[in-house]
Amino acid sequence: MDKLKFEERLKFLNKKQKEAVDYIYGPLLVVAGPGTGKTELLGVRVANILDKTDTNPSSILCLTFTDSAAINMRERLIGLIGKDAYKVNINTFHAFCSEVINLYPEFFYNGATYRPIDEIRQIEIIEKIIIKKLDHNSNFRSKSPSQGYTYIKDILNRIKELKKAGIRSKDFIKIIEENHKFEVEFNKILEKYLNGIEFRSYKKVIPIFKELLKEAYLIKSKEQKIKGFESLKNSILKKIEIAIEDSEEINKATPLKELKDNIFVKSKENNNFILKSSSNYDNYLDLGIVYQEYKKECEKLGFFDFEDMIIDVVSELENNDELKFNLQEKYQFILIDEFQDTNYSQMEIIKNLTDNKILTPNIMAVGDDDQSIYKFQGASMKNMSDFIENYKETKVIILDENYRSTDEILEYSRNTIEFAEDRLVNIKPEFTKLLKASNNKIKKGKIKEVEFNSENEEYLYISLKIKEIPKNESIAIISRTHKHLEKISKLLSHENIDFEYEKNSDISSEKNVKQILTIIKFLDSIINKKIDKDYLLPEILSYEFFGISNEEIWKFAEYTKKAKNWEENWFSLMENYDNEKIKEIHTFLVNLSTEAKRKTAEEILDYIIGNKELNNYKSKYKEYYFSTFSNKKDKLNYLVNL
Repeated sequence: MDKLKFEERLKFLNKKQKEAVDYIYGPLLVVAGPGTGKTELLGVRVANILDKTDTNPSSILCLTFTDSAAINMRERLIGLIGKDAYKVNINTFHAFCSEVINLYPEFFYNGATYRPIDEIRQIEIIEKIIIKKLDHNSNFRSKSPSQGYTYIKDILNRIKELKKAGIRSKDFIKIIEENHKFEVEFNKILEKYLNGIEFRSYKKVIPIFKELLKEAYLIKSKEQKIKGFESLKNSILKKIEIAIEDSEEINKATPLKELKDNIFVKSKENNNFILKSSSNYDNYLDLGIVYQEYKKECEKLGFFDFEDMIIDVVSELENNDELKFNLQEKYQFILIDEFQDTNYSQMEIIKNLTDNKILTPNIMAVGDDDQSIYKFQGASMKNMSDFIENYKETKVIILDENYRSTDEILEYSRNTIEFAEDRLVNIKPEFTKLLKASNNKIKKGKIKEVEFNSENEEYLYISLKIKEIPKNESIAIISRTHKHLEKISKLLSHENIDFEYEKNSDISSEKNVKQILTIIKFLDSIINKKIDKDYLLPEILSYEFFGISNEEIWKFAEYTKKAKNWEENWFSLMENYDNEKIKEIHTFLVNLSTEAKRKTAEEILDYIIGNKELNNYKSKYKEYYFSTFSNKKDKLNYLVNL
């Protein structure tokens, strides 16, 4: 460790940052607003642990949510502790779970080596389940002559979301069945109170809803068995309570009418009001069946998907004390970044790593309830308040010195966010977070709020304002989604306004670059005779620049099933298959692998993107991507990525 550099960095910490760095032992929750230096805090705290204790760097575990955050944290550590930074375990939750599975294979999948599943095989498995396991009148059996089963992609997306939220198939089915029991009883109450009701007079409507609510509370319903998820009963009744309160406050029935439109619907059978969710019961139950069978089939064939890793590790930690104790002994200090974004299953990993009845865990969680961006994946701000309940001796430190913004920006942000209900301060008033500007070097400015009648009017206003500003000024356009930035970039191009737009700084995640990397990965498997990379072929054949339709790929997939070892021999079957394009690609890949043994990576790249012809075959990669670009900026981004 560079002691001088470490001491220098310590000097720049403010009082509360220093307090968090020095609090080494025991549970610590740091509530860190934006721009308060939490990334610096994490790095210096790791260095301080190594400086003040005899802890091995490999006994420290840092968990975060993105690869870029993990890379940033490691780079900061390298500047502090040198090569020891590579020994500290800095991972995303997925990468950590992947590492656990790789380090302890005997605890997972009965010791077998599983492979990541591709989309073609996912579709094959789901199709098989629909045919064999679902009733003939199931909505999931809807079929298109050209596309096959209509809902396969939706089913896969729902399964993906359930896994991200940490809900296992057996638990999902229990939730559906328990919710339906409540729905049946609640619908009887709706029939009793809401038939023929008019929402014109709030004086008549409010008493009706109060009686409805009183009776609904008497419905017997089991508490949600899945921790971290609210029961349907509690969710519905809370919404009704809030709508009643809002109607009483404004002396109008509007909130109750909006509630009715949002969560009730007329039954097709008798035109009575019912819960919207109850009309989808059969679909939910079928989804539960497909989810359960999909997991079984993947295990049977030796496949896993990305979202399986966290659920599988949680399950094994809950049922295998040996694995749990091994990991608890290995990781003596745990630091979690962006804690507000943890979902239930990720929280279960943390609990299992710190569930020690003898020793108090050395765990620090850093988060900001106002910055949660993964709520759609089951992230819960409640995890921050639960942290204090789980770890009774928790020390709480609130970082409130902002080094990134002016007081004007902070005040504007505060006035906006204070209306949000899902805030930590509403549960724990002592966690009030009043950020104050602490960087005098930042130039002050004005915030102007402007409303427009349309998006196009807004884009035009922005472009005109940019033209008014001197060229030597720095201008940034910030948007919630790339969709809006892409639209305004076209207008800026049309107005001949120079700009720089980077959609993703990680070029390896760009579609056109990922395709090249996948082809290179497959070439490596040919050269080194690794048949386990055969699973990449369905994806490679689907690349648009090869010009093979989904129907042709599907036919080839059906053809491969007839082979003895169809799940592993796509490449060998391509050679003699009755389709010229597929045979051409086979020859191209064989020739590429041969050239790769004696030519440079740059030369191989030229063949892949179509700069050079290889044995009378020229890749249409470059031709395809240039033909799809609408403007010179798109072409420039393509070239930059390459």
